Amino acid sequence: MGKYDPLKEFLSLHRENEIPLTLRQIEIIVSAKLPKSARAYSAWWSEPVSHPQVRSWSDVGWKVKVHSEEGSIEWVMFQKLARAKTRKAIT
Repeated sequence: MGKYDPLKEFLSLHRENEIPLTLRQIEIIVSAKLPKSARAYSAWWSEPVSHPQVRSWSDVGWKVKVHSEEGSIEWVMFQKLARAKTRKAIT
């Protein structure tokens, strides 16, 4: 089990389109401290998708919007990605 799998499971269970979480709440969910870069750099939350933390939410259809306060990231908004609607072929 990966470090961020509990967050992946948490997000996969929610039906809301947005979930605001403080970094402390995320630390509680994953039972570990987030790295300092999570508080300092918005890129930690978005790229590249190959990073395990980004993969944990993108694999279950979420993206993150970062909210900084006084130069430090204190909370983030998880937003459910719109799913592409499939069109049935007309025969």
